[in-house]
Amino acid sequence: MARMLPFAVFALCLAACGNGSKEDPASKFLKASCKSDDACAEGFVCQITDGNGTCVKGERSKADQAAKAKAEAEERARKEAAKRETKPGEGRLEARICPLFKNTPEAIGTLIAKHVETGKETYIHLAREVPDGSWQDVFTFWSLPVGQYEVTATYGIQVRGRAEVVKLKCH
Repeated sequence: MARMLPFAVFALCLAACGNGSKEDPASKFLKASCKSDDACAEGFVCQITDGNGTCVKGERSKADQAAKAKAEAEERARKEAAKRETKPGEGRLEARICPLFKNTPEAIGTLIAKHVETGKETYIHLAREVPDGSWQDVFTFWSLPVGQYEVTATYGIQVRGRAEVVKLKCH
């Protein structure tokens, strides 16, 4: 039994140290698949080749970050332009509310255009249209079927999670 003790200690040391390879412990993250840098661990970036992305150790250059930000801004502008495009056979409707709507963290407001004949309602959430801290009184429904509309606005504030709003008529 005493003869086996040194052999057991030696085997235990080998098992604890692994196979002795100098493989980086973070190499298991290198094989991770990704679609963007957000899917990789800190200090790693997503490198896409042949449609498959893998995490690679490194940082994005300032030029890469600027190009990515520019592409995202162009994509947002393209989506905004598509949203504001008037479809064939439809028209735009501008509504002015008074008093003005000021976007604050507590402010809530909705503009509703109801088609008189069909009864279909179209909504604009005012907080999404007005930048934080800004005032606005004219809002545009970018694409509505042609016809007569009744436009109403409700806006007010949130108090402890409950909406306290006032219904107004628009002119």
